Amino acid sequence: MRIIRDASRHGMRVYLNVIVGFPNETFRDFLKTLGVLFRLRRSISGVCAHRLRLHYDASVYQNSEKFDVVVNDDLSEERWRLSDDWESKDGANTKKGRAFRYRLLVRFLKIFRVPVLYQHLDLANVKS
Repeated sequence: MRIIRDASRHGMRVYLNVIVGFPNETFRDFLKTLGVLFRLRRSISGVCAHRLRLHYDASVYQNSEKFDVVVNDDLSEERWRLSDDWESKDGANTKKGRAFRYRLLVRFLKIFRVPVLYQHLDLANVKS
C-alpha cells in the first residue's frame, strides 16, 4: 500500500487489476479487498474489474481437482472461450456468488469515485 501511495504522490498513475472469485476466496476475503481499495481510493487512477472465468489453458481448469472445483463446461472444443460455469466443491464459490461480489465491487468503486476501466457487459444475463 505504501508503494501505491508513494507512486501516486510522485505523480504516477496507478491502475489495479482486481479479480473476484478465485476458488478459495471467501466473502470475508472479498470484504478485505474492498477495505484495501477504500484505503487506497485517493491513490488509484483506475481499476480493471474482472470475475475469474476459466480458459482452457488456465491452471484452475487444467487442475480442477487440485483447486477443489467442479467445472461444468468442456472447453476442449472451444479453447478460445472463457467460462463462468464452475463452482467450488463445497458450494461456497458459485457463479451467482461471483456475479454478486463482482456487482458489489463495481458499485463500491463507483460510489467512491474510483474509475472502473473494464467490466464484463454480460452480467445482465446472470441471475442472482
